[in-house]
Amino acid sequence: MMKKYILGLFACLAMVAFVSCGDDDDATPIHHDTTPEIATAGIYSGTCFIEWSDKQGDHEANHAGTMTFSPTETAGISSLKIQCPEMSLVVDIVSVNVWYAGQGFQFSITSTASVNGTAQNLKIYGHSDDGITLSSAFVVNVKVGRSTTSYKYEFIGMKAVLD
Repeated sequence: MMKKYILGLFACLAMVAFVSCGDDDDATPIHHDTTPEIATAGIYSGTCFIEWSDKQGDHEANHAGTMTFSPTETAGISSLKIQCPEMSLVVDIVSVNVWYAGQGFQFSITSTASVNGTAQNLKIYGHSDDGITLSSAFVVNVKVGRSTTSYKYEFIGMKAVLD
């Protein structure tokens, strides 16, 4: 029995010994000539997708919308405004963490933000692989009486105002 475990151990070690790690480093490092909050600043125009469920069933819709990043005086922090007039959606966030990721950037916030004038606990995250095309997702919970409906939003857009 012990011999079986020892042989199994040697077989595992042999497999690990022949696996090599590749060089994942880019041949040329990416140099950013400005801070991420300035590089991401601008208006991203695209489509807001929404999904929700209620007593009538599952629903989904999509409409035109914008995400606007404005740099702040703090490194790595931007303000963010999300607007989708057809959905009556306006989200104002004072400080969003923004950082470089490869050729693009990522951003996230977990905080209380103003959604249509009402304070909501939001977790918003998103990314841009090229600095121009943006993808983001977040959930807004709306309580009416004793029931709460979760609206799942996704935004996909492109930078409309290039720096």
